[in-house]
Amino acid sequence: MELGVDIATLNTVYMRNVPPTPANYAQRSGRAGRSGQPALVLTYCAALSPHDQYFFADPVRMVHGHVSPPTLDLANEELVGSHLHAVWLTETKKALPRTVNDMLDMAQPATMPLLDEFRQQMDTDEVRMRTMQRGLNLIKMLESELVAAQGVWLSSETEIRTACEEWLANHIKGAFYSFNKALHRWRELYASTQDQLQKAHAIISNPAAAERDRKAAERRYNEARTQISLLLNAESGQNSDFSTYRYLASQGFLPGYNFPRLPLLAYIQGRRGTIGRDSFLARPRFLAISEFGPLSLIYHEGSQYRVKKVMLGVREGQDMESPGLVKEEARLCPACGYGHFKDQLHNELCIACGTSIEGGKRIDNLYRIENVSTQRVLRITCDEEERQRQGYEMQTTMQFATHAGKMRVVNGKVQNSKGDHLLSIQYAPTATVWRINLGWRRRKDESIYGFNIDTTTGMWSKDEQAPQDENDVASKEERYVERITPYVEDRRNILIVRPVTFMDESLLTSLQYALKRGIEEEFQIEESELMAEPLPNRTDRRAILFYESAEGGAGVLTRLLSDSKALSRVAKRALSICHFEPDENGCYQDTKEDCEAGCYRCLLSYYNQMDHIDIDRRNPELVSLLESLINSVIVTSTDGRSYEDHYQELLKLCGSSLEQAFLKHLKKHRHHLPDEAQRLIEAFNTRPDFVYRDHNAVIYIDGPHHDNPNQQKIDKALAAELEDNGLTVIRFSKEQSNWPAVIAKYPDIFGAAQE
Repeated sequence: MELGVDIATLNTVYMRNVPPTPANYAQRSGRAGRSGQPALVLTYCAALSPHDQYFFADPVRMVHGHVSPPTLDLANEELVGSHLHAVWLTETKKALPRTVNDMLDMAQPATMPLLDEFRQQMDTDEVRMRTMQRGLNLIKMLESELVAAQGVWLSSETEIRTACEEWLANHIKGAFYSFNKALHRWRELYASTQDQLQKAHAIISNPAAAERDRKAAERRYNEARTQISLLLNAESGQNSDFSTYRYLASQGFLPGYNFPRLPLLAYIQGRRGTIGRDSFLARPRFLAISEFGPLSLIYHEGSQYRVKKVMLGVREGQDMESPGLVKEEARLCPACGYGHFKDQLHNELCIACGTSIEGGKRIDNLYRIENVSTQRVLRITCDEEERQRQGYEMQTTMQFATHAGKMRVVNGKVQNSKGDHLLSIQYAPTATVWRINLGWRRRKDESIYGFNIDTTTGMWSKDEQAPQDENDVASKEERYVERITPYVEDRRNILIVRPVTFMDESLLTSLQYALKRGIEEEFQIEESELMAEPLPNRTDRRAILFYESAEGGAGVLTRLLSDSKALSRVAKRALSICHFEPDENGCYQDTKEDCEAGCYRCLLSYYNQMDHIDIDRRNPELVSLLESLINSVIVTSTDGRSYEDHYQELLKLCGSSLEQAFLKHLKKHRHHLPDEAQRLIEAFNTRPDFVYRDHNAVIYIDGPHHDNPNQQKIDKALAAELEDNGLTVIRFSKEQSNWPAVIAKYPDIFGAAQE
């Protein structure tokens, strides 16, 4: 109802609940009366929904509410990159066919490579040269906006124009590779559907197969044929999600505008007869990981469908002879929720916050979900809808992007006018955000994550951890059952806010929504454009994660750091939203006594209904903190500062002249500087001189007392213990002439010397 569907004869709209915002209401109600005729709009307000009841009491705020214009971050790398791809595609002068398969060599089903005619016309120096000329004009238009990207995804070592040209040349050089890579998801989906078709055909053709198995195979065979038809867009005139340009936009290669970027797809089998058609339903992946979760219900074109299976694709590293799935493993920091994957699994310290990750969640069966399939349900009871509301336990984690071997993150602290440390912050552009479905909220053992799945068919299966009513609708056709924890991922601009002192659940929750509402009001963005979640999870709140949900980002998180007065204005807005205004003496006073802990004019909203019980806009500590933020400044450090500023900060923390000499040696040869100095690692009761968090490495600069044999034994034992726990221990002697040789052994940590 919000996608511009034009039904000329529609004169009545009925909404089963009050939409989240006036913009949503205007879109949905505006479907009726589009030919000039009178229209009737009915909205049902649920008795147990505080959101619905608030607008039932004051309907004008919804019906005639303010709709804010959209905002955009013009310094977002992916947004600029997708438009540059559009320029490149134009300069190839190669018209793309209507369907993806017409670009691929389908005679080679194992790889489905691009046809030679596309490679010969698109991957040429002439195309790259023409694109470079037009790209320079595009970048010149954005030059003032892109200053904010220096040191983030543009080089900070050169002036802005040179940095843009370097990025432009590299991006154009890889354009054809990115184009080919964008087609990989279509290849996976087609290969998965063909595999299902062949397996079903084998059962149908087997005279020894049971009648029940043959009927089930016939259903899967017909379903696969329909999916292949959709992928090939065989039905002329049908608006397909797999038409070439729309598909490339959904994969992020071209600008998306109206379509969700990198969506999760659900195959919907049309109803029999003339009503309904087979289709793929696309949803933004962060929404779809729960909306299209195992055995969940989907309402589409007047029918109900249940998500019954995952459409399994071929993944890198998968053994084609084995029915098992390729899964991933992660360890989450118990303090901040940061995700450690692959070579970071054995880290002792968290990359994001530097604390021990011992005791955090360990998930060893992560599986990325991209496409699901549904079955139509003829009858749904109220009990089933109530079960769906109880839903799944969701977990959000993140990973910072890297550039030239360094993490793309700006670390900083918020200080008041006296220099007191109020909050710690981390801003990370284009970070990878993971949304993980840990399992049913009502599962029997909370320490067991995920769902059972048949790895041959992709069907969600019976599960000993699931409530009995969920097992009633699970698949009974089981062969090779494994447990997986579904997840999706996407790149977003993120901001992590950590208090420097303990905050109870109510205070941190109230601060989360006060800052969120203040940012929305200051930068005029919709509530759904900025997400805010507690870290590491809802039951253990220690920090706040903000991320921009819109494609390309709204740019508000960048402006919080680049504009020295932005946080002050946000704090003022937040206090005003919480009904606190300054009196003649400048002291903030409560101006709305009838609002006790919160209302829909301040911190309560449709999206935070689950947190209403913890929100308290009158909390004295909240009001005091917001007042302090009005006169605060943000001091950035590490990767967010210049090399010289970071060097000076580390120099002040050095405990000896030898440590200072070591830093001077690193600076002289332009090696990578450590992230921290003199950090205590409590688990081992040791304080290394320097720490490289991204590489989990600790540095010791040994003074003269380390020449003592007894001290050397102690050093050796400590190093062995640290290395057994995943840390890299590097020791430098007092002989400075030996330092270059030691540094040369670890080029990934220190970087190559520059004379």
